Amino acid sequence: MERIENMSCSHSVQRVISARVRIIQAMLYVAVAVFTFIGTFGGLYWGIMAVGTLVFTWYFMGIARTGFIYNLSGTQLRVQRVSGFASRPKTEEFARFDLTALRIMAEEGSPLLDGEEAATRAAQPRRVVYDLTSHDRHRDVYVMFLKGAGADEGRQVKAYVEPSAELLACIRRAAPGRVKGFDR
Repeated sequence: MERIENMSCSHSVQRVISARVRIIQAMLYVAVAVFTFIGTFGGLYWGIMAVGTLVFTWYFMGIARTGFIYNLSGTQLRVQRVSGFASRPKTEEFARFDLTALRIMAEEGSPLLDGEEAATRAAQPRRVVYDLTSHDRHRDVYVMFLKGAGADEGRQVKAYVEPSAELLACIRRAAPGRVKGFDR
């Protein structure tokens, strides 16, 4: 049997680009077309506006692409955020969780979470909420309640995560008895 200190699991999640962002993108491309059309008759100013809007649209879509990489090593769950362009992704550590401080983890909407939700909602200092999911309605989302570590020391943390079956099993081994609703 593998020891918890030697256990290592990882999983990545790519966030779905919302319809609202797609509409903004379409409106920006329409603005580029309008500026280009007007620029052919109106002069250099409109051509500069067309190129500027096109560059901004390209930059905006690079920012809109976000993903998360979950890395579990022993009892430390480290989450990195990957954003930016496909050619030059920017990776930064976004959150760190110590699973020894995990109080409960269950599927979103589970009645098992109601007690922790009520207890941490009014906590002082205010709790920190992390949404580390893809925003895909067809995927299972789990909610973790735990004590903060690192930058969140002394605070209550509520984190929405989307683990794979392997990562969920690793979390269950790292925090025995605190992962609920795993009997599928």
